[in-house]
Amino acid sequence: MVSEKLIEEYFQRYGVSHTILRVFSAYGIGLRKQVIYDMCKKFTDPTTEYVEVYGTGTESRDFIHIFDICRAMDYVMKPNAQGIYNLGSGRQTTVSELVELIKKNYNNSKSIRFTGEVRLGDPINWEANIDKISKLGFRSTIPLEQGLKEYCEWYGKK
Repeated sequence: MVSEKLIEEYFQRYGVSHTILRVFSAYGIGLRKQVIYDMCKKFTDPTTEYVEVYGTGTESRDFIHIFDICRAMDYVMKPNAQGIYNLGSGRQTTVSELVELIKKNYNNSKSIRFTGEVRLGDPINWEANIDKISKLGFRSTIPLEQGLKEYCEWYGKK
């Protein structure tokens, strides 16, 4: 990324320390956009008989809970932490698995239909290589299943 290269150049030229977090697919209570929010909206919509999902279902993302993102910030604030860190759970979840987990949380019987469309330029699979931040002691602590359960409960009360 251009912004990362500029920050690195500024560091090399002026010695200003820096830390960059590349946050992968973030989610958590309060999020009102993106795939998890959209799926909750579709599963709780009483006017639809099925849930339509963009893509094939085989696309994958690395989801990380906001609580873990906040915890990761504590790790990269240490004096020995500097540079660029990928921040995710280190585990891919397919969109199909994600949709099934949300469906399970709502105990919903709607069928799921994938459009089969794939946007040019969208990555098919994303999984964060978290080796660098793991060396600082960071580990994701909120399993996706638990985070989705909390999110679905929040969504139902909002």
